[in-house]
Amino acid sequence: MTELPTDLNSISVADRLKMIQTIWDSIESSQRTLPLNDKEDEEADRRFAARWSNPDDLIPWDELETDTKKP
Repeated sequence: MTELPTDLNSISVADRLKMIQTIWDSIESSQRTLPLNDKEDEEADRRFAARWSNPDDLIPWDELETDTKKP
C-alpha cells in the first residue's frame, strides 16, 4: 500500500478529492454489491414482496416525475 502523508492537509484539496474518487472507483469496481445486514435484508425482502403483491399501487416514473415538477 502506498504510504499517505501523516498530515493530509499538506495535500491540496483538489488532489485529496482525486484520491477519494480513485478509492471510491476501486471499491465500486471490485464489489458490485455490498453485503446487507440481517435488518437490511429483511427490509429489502419486505419491499420486494410489497411491490409484487400490490402492482396497482405503483406510480410510473414519468407520472411521478411530472407530478414533482408541478408548482
